[in-house]
Amino acid sequence: MTVYILSPLLRMKISGAQGASFSEYTFFRYVHISLMILAIVLITIGSAKAKRIAGDQEKYKTILKWFLTALVILIIAIPWPFSPLAQRPLLRFFHF
Repeated sequence: MTVYILSPLLRMKISGAQGASFSEYTFFRYVHISLMILAIVLITIGSAKAKRIAGDQEKYKTILKWFLTALVILIIAIPWPFSPLAQRPLLRFFHF
């Protein structure tokens, strides 16, 4: 959470500097963090529910259902280069 809060993208928009579009700022400020936290919650719920089930087959079905849902949410929350919400390159090179 500290790395996310200290992100240069968020600090730039908070300070009022230009450089990132409004939709990209909104994605990183609200959508990205919300979906990532939701995925963590779903993984935790799925793990807790699976621990209470006695049969192995039912246990693995429960884990598959909850973890697969969390995986889909994680994939949606990644800022892909082809995403209309946040166009970020896969590899960024910093020039000092």
